[in-house]
Amino acid sequence: MAKMKVDKRALAAQHAVSRDPLRFVLHCVQVTPRHVVGTDGKVLVRVPNEAAQPDDAEGEVLLTKEAMAFVRKMFGAGGSMPVTLETAEGGATLKAEGAGPASGHVKLEVRHPEGKFPEYDKVVPSDVEPKFVVGVAILEKALKVAKAAGSKALRFSQKKGNDKAPVVLKSVDGGDVEIVMMPRRF
Repeated sequence: MAKMKVDKRALAAQHAVSRDPLRFVLHCVQVTPRHVVGTDGKVLVRVPNEAAQPDDAEGEVLLTKEAMAFVRKMFGAGGSMPVTLETAEGGATLKAEGAGPASGHVKLEVRHPEGKFPEYDKVVPSDVEPKFVVGVAILEKALKVAKAAGSKALRFSQKKGNDKAPVVLKSVDGGDVEIVMMPRRF
């Protein structure tokens, strides 16, 4: 049995879920009282679950596409109340409950998917220090330029020991693309 609340940040993890029909459990977003996680096996998105949790919050819930649509509806158009998630004994059914901005109090009951979400903590290092910091808008622009130039892979580098030095992206697949970004300019 699992019981917890999830806040609007859960929506960020849905962008990393797998579309591979053979990896069904990766089609889901994992919610625990501490984190919300989505992965396709290559890219992993983990955001803190900042919803105020009840004292008996525990376990994990896997949100299918249908359950994520419900969560999206609850947070759409200004909704901000946390959604309560609960699985029945044995984990066969997921109950989601929330108050939508226009619809009021709403409940959803769906079949909870079978399977176990991968133990990603065993492969994600916990002692990683950032090498450089780049604003998302700048990085997005740089990646669009690289894609337009035909690059499929880039190497990120920065002069050692100088976190204020420009970040250089160079194509590693034979293209001549070189992009220079100034770090920490948001």
